[in-house]
Amino acid sequence: MKLSLYIAAPCLDGRPFSTHVSSVVSEVAALERFGVRCAYHSLVNFPMIGEGRNVMVRDFLASPHSHLLFWDTDCAISAGAVGQLLLSDKPVVGAIGCKKREAVGG
Repeated sequence: MKLSLYIAAPCLDGRPFSTHVSSVVSEVAALERFGVRCAYHSLVNFPMIGEGRNVMVRDFLASPHSHLLFWDTDCAISAGAVGQLLLSDKPVVGAIGCKKREAVGG
C-alpha cells in the first residue's frame, strides 16, 4: 500500500497559528518529495474538541489514506519530524508533543 497521510487539524476557535501553517506547508512539501500524498483537513469552531476528533477519525476511516496524524492548530513542529515517523521501516505508533512556552516576564 502506498503511504498517504490524512492530517486532522481540529481548531477550536477558528484561528490556526501562522507557525502551524508554515510548519504544515513545509512538512507536506517534504513528504510529497518522497511520494507521500497528504491531505489537510480542519474542523473549525467545533464546540466539543473530543467529539470533533471522533468526527475526524470517522472521516479518515472512510478515506483512502493509510495514516492519520492529529496536528493541533496551535502547534508547530521541527521540519522532518513527521517524515521520520512515517517513513521509518518499523511499525511505529508515535506522538509529537508540543511544549507550551510562557511569555517572557509573564
